[in-house]
This record gives sequence, C-alpha cells and structure tokens, in this order.
Amino acid sequence: MGIKGFATAVEVSQNTKTGPVSITEVALASCPAGCGVQDICYATQGTLKFHTGQMARNVEASAEEVTPEIIALAEADAISDLTGRRILRLHVTGDSKTDKAAQIVSAAADRHTAKHGKAAFTYTHAWGMVKRSSWGGVKVRASVEDVAGIKTARDMGYPAAIVIDEFPNGSKSFMMGSEKITPCPEQSKADGPDCESCRLCPDTDITIAFAKH
Repeated sequence: MGIKGFATAVEVSQNTKTGPVSITEVALASCPAGCGVQDICYATQGTLKFHTGQMARNVEASAEEVTPEIIALAEADAISDLTGRRILRLHVTGDSKTDKAAQIVSAAADRHTAKHGKAAFTYTHAWGMVKRSSWGGVKVRASVEDVAGIKTARDMGYPAAIVIDEFPNGSKSFMMGSEKITPCPEQSKADGPDCESCRLCPDTDITIAFAKH
C-alpha cells in the first residue's frame, strides 16, 4: 500500500461547517492513544466514518510498519497537490502525534501558504507530546479536555479549544473558572458563519468552545 492511501486532501470542502476551504483527512492511526473524545469523534460519524474506515484498512494492509511520520509524509504529499488559493484546514480527521510528524506536515502547510498567503489551521490532541514550535506557521489549537488544560496548553504556547455539552450563554462568551470561553459562532448562532468566513480559530488566541456533535 502506497502512502497515498493514508491521507487525502480536498481542494474545496463540501462540509457546511468549514465552508469552501481546502482540507486534509488522515488515517486515525496518526492520533494519540487515549484521546479523550474518541466516543464523539467527528471522524467516526456520518459518511466520514466510511472514509476513515478505508484508511484504517489501508494502514492494516500495509506490509511495512506505518509510523506517524509515514502518515505525515502522505499528508504532505496530498497538500502539495492543492492550489493554495484557499484557507487550509488540516486534520478534519487525524492528527500529528510526534514532533517529526508535525514538522513534516507544517512544512507542507507553510509551502501551501507561501503560494497565495492563505493560512493553515488545525486542532491537536497531541499538544502535550508535541512542541508548539514543531508546527511552524500553522495556526494550531490544543484540544483540551477540561478547564485546567487551557492554562497548561497556553503555557506551552497553544491557544485552546474545548468540547462541552452545551453553550450556557447562547452565542455569548462565558466563564469556566477563571477562563473566558467563546462559543464557536457556526454552532452557536442562527445562520452562523462557516470557518472560511469566521476566522476566529486561525486569527485569534481566544479559547473556543465547541458543542458535542
């Protein structure tokens, strides 16, 4: 199985949440073990689960060990085929769980940005294992599991995102302990903006909350 079977890139996403941005989808073997949101992971729901399932089978069928770095090379190869004319949302599925893997992916994302100045952004559950500097110019948020993780991630150089059951104040910001949290506008507002037009995640360091899918 060639590395192309472990990751794909889509020039124009049809996902209503992201809007018409470019995206990558990566085998879930790239994710850290013990991820706290496995039971609600977007990658295992809806039609997307069939795609991630196929990539998982590709990994299992490989005659060679599929390391995080090999998956990262597959993602980098897929990114190279994009035009660079759109914002790039990395890892609609998957992650980079080693410094080397993040460096491979971020270098490809930086080349994408260099084409037309379009930012690349993502979220990572591996923030405790991967230095922020390994992500280069990618706008990356730590996906934290509790309010204490927000400060820990911040101290490591990562702005945070957190998944909660529901937004307690509608579309308005709210407090969790001493932390101010802003709900994802696409989820919390009627006719809220998609990722392509919102830009809170790639352009700010505020903590973003997402409601469970």
